[in-house]
Amino acid sequence: MLFTEQARCYTRRMDQFIERFVIYLKGERGASPHTISAYAADLAAYAEFLEDRGCAWDAVDRVALRAYLSALQASGLSRRTCARKVSTLRSFYKVMFRDKYIARDPMLGIRSPKPEYHLPSFLSPVQAETLAGAQVGDEPQELRDRALVEVLYATGLRVSELVSLDVGQVDLGSREAVVRGKGGKTRVVIVGEAALHSVRIYQERGRPRLAHRSGEPALFLNRFGGRLSDRSARSVVNAWRKRAGLPEGVSPHTLRHSFATHLLDGGADLRVVQELLGHQSLNSTQIYTHVTQIESRKAYQMAHPRARSMSEAGEALKTDAL
Repeated sequence: MLFTEQARCYTRRMDQFIERFVIYLKGERGASPHTISAYAADLAAYAEFLEDRGCAWDAVDRVALRAYLSALQASGLSRRTCARKVSTLRSFYKVMFRDKYIARDPMLGIRSPKPEYHLPSFLSPVQAETLAGAQVGDEPQELRDRALVEVLYATGLRVSELVSLDVGQVDLGSREAVVRGKGGKTRVVIVGEAALHSVRIYQERGRPRLAHRSGEPALFLNRFGGRLSDRSARSVVNAWRKRAGLPEGVSPHTLRHSFATHLLDGGADLRVVQELLGHQSLNSTQIYTHVTQIESRKAYQMAHPRARSMSEAGEALKTDAL
C-alpha cells in the first residue's frame, strides 16, 4: 500500500496498524509474548496520548513527539522505562515507513532518554550454593522446583527460555540443552552435573505425577499438567529463596546474573559467556566485567596492606606486633 493523501484518513486509525506491527513482531522478529504485550501496551498508551491532543499518529511532528517524551518523564517513570517506550515507537515507525504506510519516519533524529546505569545484582557463590542446597521433600512440585532452580543457575537461562524448554531439548547424556532464545534464535547451553541430577530425579519421580495431559512436551509442568508460566517460575524462585533464608529480591534474573559473574570470576572467556547467555552484542555481556572488577577492587582493598590508608596500615602493624 503506497502512501497517498487519500490513504492518510485511513491510516489515522492507529489500532489497525498496531495489529500489523504485532504481526511483524511475531512473524519477522519472533518476539516473545511478553515483549509483544509490552510493545502493544506502549503503543496503545501513545495512541491515547495523541487522541487526547487531536494528533494523527501518521502526521506527528517533532513538537508532538517531544511533548510525548516530556509527558513520559513527568509521569514519574524511570528513565529505563521511558527509553523502552521510545524504542517501541522507533521500531513501530521504522516498520510503518518500510512498508510505505507513512511518507517519512518521524522518529529520525529523536534521541532516547539515557537509562540509569545499574550494575546487576547477583548472589555470592556461597549464597548460590545455599539456594541450590535448600532441603526439599519428595513431592512432585518440590522435585520440579529443585530442578528449576538448579537449571537456572547452571545455565543462565532467561525465565522465558526456561519455561519454553521441552523434554526433548535437554540431553542428559551430552549434558546440553537446545534453547529457543530472543528473536527465535536457538543456541546450545551446557548443563552442570548437579542440575542434570535434579532434572533426572524430577523426570523419573516428579514429572510423571504432574503430567495429566497426554502429549504435553514441556519439561516443567504446573500442577494441572500444563506448561509452567513465567510468573509461576518466578514464584518458585521466591519461595525457594525464603526456604534458603536469603534476602528479598532474588529472582530468576538474579540467577542469570550470578551465572555470568561466577563464570567470569572463574576465568571464563567473555565471548564464551556471551554465547552461553545468548547476547547478540558483546556490550551486553561486558557489564559483568564491571561487576567482577568492583568485587576484585573490594578484595584488594581488604587484603593488601599497601592498599589501605596509612592510619589503617599503622593499626595493622601494631596488631601484628602484639
